[in-house]
Amino acid sequence: MANPFVLKLQDLKNQSAANVATIFSQGNGSFGVQATDPLVASAGTIINGFYEQAPITYGETAYGYAKNHQTIIALPSLRQLQLEDQAGRPAVSLGAQSVALDMATGILTAVYGVSFAAAEPAALTLTVRSLIGEADADLSAYLLDYQVKSLTYQGALTLTKPGLALAATAAAAVDPDDPRVVDRGSKLTSATLASTAQTLTQTITTQTSQLTAQVQMAGIGTDLRRVVQLSPGAQFELTYLAQLDFAPHRDLQPATAATVTALRQRTATYWHDFWAAGEVKISGDEQLDRGLHFNLYQLCQSANRTGAYSIAAKGVSGPGYEGHFFWDTEMYMLPFFTYTQPKIARALLKFRYQQLPQARQRARELGVSAGALFPWRSINGQEASAFFPAGTAQYHLDADIAYAVGLYYETTLDDPFMAKYGLPILWETARFWQNFGAWGERDGQRCFMFHDVTGPDEYTALVDNNYYTNRMAKHNLELFLKYYPQFQACAQLPVTAADLAALQEIAAGIYLGFDPQRQLTPQDDTFLNKPLWPLASTPAANFPLLLHYHPLTIYRYQVNKQPDMLLTNLLFPGEKSPAQQARDYAYYEKVTTHDSSLSRSVFAVLAAQLGYDDAAYQYFLDSALLDLTDLQGNTKDGLHMANLGGSWLSVIYGFAGVSLQDGLLHVNNHLPQKWSGLTFRLKIAGRQLQVQLTKDKTTVELLSGAALEVVIAGQPTTLEAQAE
Repeated sequence: MANPFVLKLQDLKNQSAANVATIFSQGNGSFGVQATDPLVASAGTIINGFYEQAPITYGETAYGYAKNHQTIIALPSLRQLQLEDQAGRPAVSLGAQSVALDMATGILTAVYGVSFAAAEPAALTLTVRSLIGEADADLSAYLLDYQVKSLTYQGALTLTKPGLALAATAAAAVDPDDPRVVDRGSKLTSATLASTAQTLTQTITTQTSQLTAQVQMAGIGTDLRRVVQLSPGAQFELTYLAQLDFAPHRDLQPATAATVTALRQRTATYWHDFWAAGEVKISGDEQLDRGLHFNLYQLCQSANRTGAYSIAAKGVSGPGYEGHFFWDTEMYMLPFFTYTQPKIARALLKFRYQQLPQARQRARELGVSAGALFPWRSINGQEASAFFPAGTAQYHLDADIAYAVGLYYETTLDDPFMAKYGLPILWETARFWQNFGAWGERDGQRCFMFHDVTGPDEYTALVDNNYYTNRMAKHNLELFLKYYPQFQACAQLPVTAADLAALQEIAAGIYLGFDPQRQLTPQDDTFLNKPLWPLASTPAANFPLLLHYHPLTIYRYQVNKQPDMLLTNLLFPGEKSPAQQARDYAYYEKVTTHDSSLSRSVFAVLAAQLGYDDAAYQYFLDSALLDLTDLQGNTKDGLHMANLGGSWLSVIYGFAGVSLQDGLLHVNNHLPQKWSGLTFRLKIAGRQLQVQLTKDKTTVELLSGAALEVVIAGQPTTLEAQAE
């Protein structure tokens, strides 16, 4: 039986160096290191929030446009090692012979062939074992063990462990026609703070954003430059500890054998605890079992635990999408953390709270007199989207964040969080909707509507009454009204009785469209009246559409980049009849291209809930293995973090039918025919639960905590507390 915690080079469909570097990247949410070849000078270190800024140049500008690009910096790889033979010739890498990631311990092992001339066979092998610190005390640490073994080499060998040599770093290849990957260039300066035979401490500073990172490289019982004598069959090992700190000039922990041992122990403990809380086991499908383990492992590595930053679209695995944070975090990634790692979920939501001052200012720039509007894409809290139709106009982000706040609270019952952070977010976003929308008439009824908005489907922009936006705004208002009475004394918000009455009226009056003739839920006021995009006759090479057609061409048609209205069926289970859900699913599936990596997981959830076993399985297969198979063709730019979270949603919300309704956990068994079982754990209101599904049985076990009522296949069941 295959070990689901071990991923090897041969498990990848695309074994190019760039793809391998991304797949086997290591991170802890604060920084990440790609699995680059240590003998090739290259970029490969990503620090979350370490970005450069540059003015956005518009051919035609207007009031309120985003002013500055924010682009994550890809720093030189911390894995680099320089080797020279006794004649002074630099080592030539023959590439990776093997790569293996142990996700149970976080240890990555890679073996490279080494020659000193391109035409010669390997004279040495270089084995690199690395781990990144995961415990709170180790978020600046990256540990490297190098083993050099002679195959045929005889003589002196010089090894140098460099610092971050900026001038020697090769830039990654960038496609100028792909807006998802941008290299704007950056002017960095480096300074040496301290240097000894065993330690080098540097600072790296950006020119415009004026951010500084501190890097210390230290040999553990060895020098940064060392000469050794080798003969065939001989080998030796070196250990180095790199420490990255976003607070420069602070004294870093001494790098000693004892600190390294403690780092290894804490990291092993961290991964043990992580899997104990969040592992999902699929029985009867080894490939998908390992794929899901990989997704959850990388999702955890992407999550910032400090509250200072969020999860970028590519996490810390690569520079794609310029390192920006989007709605993906709250809607696709946060549910996993909320249900299994609530401490991390809390930190990610606290980050949004800290961005409220910039969000209030942005709302004013958009002509909204009260409330806050979070930036569509950003690192520092200011809007960085230069294309407002598919950026700023996605106002639904406000409601997405509010939804995440509600899910977190309902899952954890974290009163201090709601009083201090959650309720202020709900208040500011609710006020935004109140002042952004307008009353009007539809079908003889007075309704509250939202005009010129863009929903999650970026192939349809600037429309009236996008169903997803309206439904989420309604939920946003309802959440605030629900929790304000409970937490008003602690939160001390300037809310009046008139405010509450106005919000109640708006929440009840928000327009939610329905087409009685077609018996469909329209995506917006005009979507169903547009001509269908000729998907069948569109050349396969012309997908994704966004790279081959002008936006205005795409906007004229019924075509989805990803599910839009259908997403509400996932987020509000049971709100529509199964028959209505089935009609909507069938219609929108035909017009969806899946050009976004966010698409397939939603279809997997809905297909599973509707009983479409084959479709659910195929959508999940594509989602769970998207990066391992390089399905989108751009994994080299970074992992698709939202899809990683979406694959968990596919299993938990889809195949296990998990939802929270009226404060009760519901579980409904939709296990695929191809699987023999599914096991996972959840944390609900301080309780630890384990859920096991087989083809004919659903078992929910209370592992710790007080008694809890749950609903299994529609039947209320009380889980009794375990005897002490």
